[in-house]
Amino acid sequence: MGILKRYLEIEDYLSNAASNYFIEKDLSYAKVIKLWRSKYELDLTCGNMLRGERALQALSNNLPFDGYILNLPNYKFLPSTCGSDRQVTFCYHVEKLEIIDRSLLNSFGAVVIQYDMNFMCAFNKEGPVGYPEIYVDKRN
Repeated sequence: MGILKRYLEIEDYLSNAASNYFIEKDLSYAKVIKLWRSKYELDLTCGNMLRGERALQALSNNLPFDGYILNLPNYKFLPSTCGSDRQVTFCYHVEKLEIIDRSLLNSFGAVVIQYDMNFMCAFNKEGPVGYPEIYVDKRN
């Protein structure tokens, strides 16, 4: 049995928000995380990002796009992932994501990443009040 699990709440959302989705395999998740960390970890530590409403607007301006919706339990550079009551790891590959459900994505501490790793937005269970969402765009 792998580390990635299904979340029916997320799948219900994706059935309306994307043209298609599927859960990634453990090995694919590991590769996505490795690439994501190599591209974004420095930005997360240095604060090169948009926050809150500006982050959400920047992400929405890119819709629709293909990418990933995943989480990183206990990842040190995303404060909302530490001590989360939702420690189950998930990774969905999404095609043509058209709708962002801020409340749901925040509740899961989800990270939304464009397929080619051009941009990402991290949501969190504390947001938007405690720790607002963060958005990083590598195209600029």
